[in-house]
Amino acid sequence: KVCVLEKVKSKVFDLYIRPKRKQTILDSERNDLLTLKEHFIMSSVDKASNNVSFICKKFYLDNISNELNNTVAYKFVNGKEEEIVKKHAQFCNKFNIPVNDHCLPFIHMLPKFHKPRIDYRYIAAGIKSSLKVLAKILTGVFK
Repeated sequence: KVCVLEKVKSKVFDLYIRPKRKQTILDSERNDLLTLKEHFIMSSVDKASNNVSFICKKFYLDNISNELNNTVAYKFVNGKEEEIVKKHAQFCNKFNIPVNDHCLPFIHMLPKFHKPRIDYRYIAAGIKSSLKVLAKILTGVFK
């Protein structure tokens, strides 16, 4: 009986108290990653979020710029981020909508490799946006 208890205690100790291995990378590997980061954007893939794509940074930025400047979905607003967020808060306050975050939305794109011709999905992400609560309300209204 004592022998069995000792074995159980030993196994439990090994499973829960064992120090986790420290993951390290070599300096050469770190430099290679920095070089990749300098020239490429790592992005998940539309409809396959467990896959990763590497997109040329210049190509990525050119496509984002084209989406922002040549579609009716976005409008250029002149002003500092703080001023724009303050206007968002004033607008929301008129309708008793709380503003919990104080950042602007950002845009990114995901490649659509499942299409016959590679295309991109543009996403305006407002996870920390001053308009997040308003966006949730409007999503519910338009469903």
